[in-house]
Amino acid sequence: GTRADDRGRPGRALPRAMPRKCGWPPCETDAGLKCGRCRRERYCSRECQTLHLSDHRPACNQRVTEQEAAAEAAVEAATRIAVMKAADLAAETARARVASGVLALSTEAK
Repeated sequence: GTRADDRGRPGRALPRAMPRKCGWPPCETDAGLKCGRCRRERYCSRECQTLHLSDHRPACNQRVTEQEAAAEAAVEAATRIAVMKAADLAAETARARVASGVLALSTEAK
């Protein structure tokens, strides 16, 4: 197929993705299913996935551990950002209260 640019004009042809082969080495069939844990290895059938499981399990476990660590790091980073924003908001609110208090005191003094 082709794609269009922002103005709807035809562009260059899109590259076609090469079909991935089944992850079980003796099988040469195109794969449409992914491993449900790591989502990286592909299989043509549940049967091929079962046959490959003992070979795939160590890499799968490693990938899942890496994915979980990356997700945990992302949550920690998001939490740090949220805490910093909350601290900034609290400081801004405190400055506004001080400023309004100073304004009230200067109005009362007159």
